[in-house]
Amino acid sequence: MALPGGRHIRHAALRWRGELLWLNEKAGSYAAMGPTSVLLDLATDDDLDGAWAKARDEEADVAAPLAINWDGTSRNFTVRDPEGTLWQVGGPTVG
Repeated sequence: MALPGGRHIRHAALRWRGELLWLNEKAGSYAAMGPTSVLLDLATDDDLDGAWAKARDEEADVAAPLAINWDGTSRNFTVRDPEGTLWQVGGPTVG
């Protein structure tokens, strides 16, 4: 998002009910996320594992299965909703 003076907002985060919602510029590792995407960081491994189990049980359109993140710091998976929005769901830091 462009701001006066040529500055940009490249990252923002919202903590809500113990969870974290990230907003990132579509650049770098986020460039491949697609035209619309949402990143949701869950608070615990149990929350992440439960969300992954529910996505599989509900036969979600899985764009990327649960795995350790590209930089090795967390786990995440990505699903696509019926409107084409990608939802990347992540969990606690690995290690």
